[in-house]
Amino acid sequence: MNTINKIRAKRKEIINKLEKKSDNLDKKSKNYLKDAIKLLDIQCGIENIIYIILFGSQSSGIPSKISDCDLLIILNNSLSKNEICLLKKNFLALELKHEFREQPKGFINRISVGFQKATGMFVSHFITDLKTWTEKKFYKIFDVNKFFSYLLAPRDIILHSVIKSSIILYKANSLEILNKDSYFIPKIIEMVKSIIMNYLLTIGSLLFIPFNPVSIKYLLESIKWSLRSSNCYIFGDSESLKKISFRFIAFEKNIKKRRKTSQYFNTFIMLRDNPCYDFRFIFKSLYRVLKIHIQGIMFRKIFNE
Repeated sequence: MNTINKIRAKRKEIINKLEKKSDNLDKKSKNYLKDAIKLLDIQCGIENIIYIILFGSQSSGIPSKISDCDLLIILNNSLSKNEICLLKKNFLALELKHEFREQPKGFINRISVGFQKATGMFVSHFITDLKTWTEKKFYKIFDVNKFFSYLLAPRDIILHSVIKSSIILYKANSLEILNKDSYFIPKIIEMVKSIIMNYLLTIGSLLFIPFNPVSIKYLLESIKWSLRSSNCYIFGDSESLKKISFRFIAFEKNIKKRRKTSQYFNTFIMLRDNPCYDFRFIFKSLYRVLKIHIQGIMFRKIFNE
């Protein structure tokens, strides 16, 4: 009976902590979090939760219409691979329920969903165990394709961005596994990978837009990660997209270029809230994605001289 009471007390503790730290979230995300806790409790036991971390746009307090609710859940090492695998499958159903994931319909949509799974984009849950997190096995933490992870993903930048933007919704004990003040020196290869990944994403989005208008969100995602990667490469932090955009506007040398850059990023922020066709913006992005990375590399040298 004491064990049951302890589990009930821990469940109540987690729910109370989540409610206190999720005040800035919208109703949709709060409901998703509540159901996530219920699922974790039923599936693996509340006592096996080590960390629940919120990161990304929701943690900045400025989410957009296409923002998901990025949760990183770190569990006890005692859980088997099969138990974690089943938990991930049930979380997919939870994302569908709360409309953080598309129901795959038709050939193009199935390709889209498969691409999301391989890259970790528009996925609202990442579930791993403490050992995998400690060893920083990127492809296992984010459940992405191993080949994609090693060849194209700027792993260090993404991990650093996740840590810097994170809000700890719950942690089980005094164990510290997130050092937000750590000094980060990304390598140039990370930027090369980011250029290739985001350019492929941009071109892929352009190819699929005639068949699936929703593909515009992949273009917006490539711009988002171009900004985040380049900002992280220069400053080593993870600010809101609006603040990062202001930094890149300030990089322009004259008023005319600043005005054009400001218009572009204003359109980008607007489209994240209301995704729709904007052909001028789409074709400008082919140039802008490359320019953002070049600025990242150039201004890193300037800021570190």
